[in-house]
Amino acid sequence: QPQEVRDSVFAEVIELVARELFEWGLMQTDPNFANYRYREADRKIVLLDFGATREVDRQVRQSYRTLLEAGLARNHAGVKQAALNADFMSSTVVERHGEAVDRMIDIILGEMAKDAPFDFGDRGFVPALRDEGMAIAQDKANWHIPPAETLFVQRKVSGTALLAARLAARVDVRELVRPYLAGDSA
Repeated sequence: QPQEVRDSVFAEVIELVARELFEWGLMQTDPNFANYRYREADRKIVLLDFGATREVDRQVRQSYRTLLEAGLARNHAGVKQAALNADFMSSTVVERHGEAVDRMIDIILGEMAKDAPFDFGDRGFVPALRDEGMAIAQDKANWHIPPAETLFVQRKVSGTALLAARLAARVDVRELVRPYLAGDSA
């Protein structure tokens, strides 16, 4: 499909994920590419296979909201604290690899700060994130598994980003998620 169709369709997918997480508190957590269809006749996204649908705990929803708010505000310390509060990482990681964590946050904030739609097809920043993350992951004292509830949501968020990368979608994610961040929608 042409770029504008891919971008438009993917904007709807991102809005769907935001509504699942922040508005409904109910999320289909299997982002397998085969679980989506695009109905060209009426330009609708059709989500299939609800076997992996889960309720999302209010605290998990608030953790994502806080993390996104800090990211959109380009608040480095706020992102780090929100990631700790959400149990994405442990305080041991920050104590032992604080500089690497800071570099990873800076990379992400740099990508979010660009005054343009996010280009999911441009994966130029991924190797730097991977390298920093691998250094942390090799230190077995840091191994930390976030709560299962968070992992299910993260599977959906990460899988959605991979789908966007596959489509090389360019979407203004900031504007799409902003309405869901102003307070608790559910």
